[in-house]
Amino acid sequence: TNIDLVAKNEGISFILDAVDLKAEKVITKAMTEPTYVTIGLAWKKDKYLSYATRALIKFIEDYIKEHFTIK
Repeated sequence: TNIDLVAKNEGISFILDAVDLKAEKVITKAMTEPTYVTIGLAWKKDKYLSYATRALIKFIEDYIKEHFTIK
């Protein structure tokens, strides 16, 4: 992972709050200003999606259309 590369002194990385680094030998600095990232959904083409998965995808698509500008 990118954190492994940082721990091996092979680079730096942007990370999300959800990453737990307590056990890692790295230094983290919080960004105080809001930052935004582009995210997307992905699933395997031409494979069966359960009803729950299709419902989740539809919910996310509808939520994004209602609350965000889509590029």
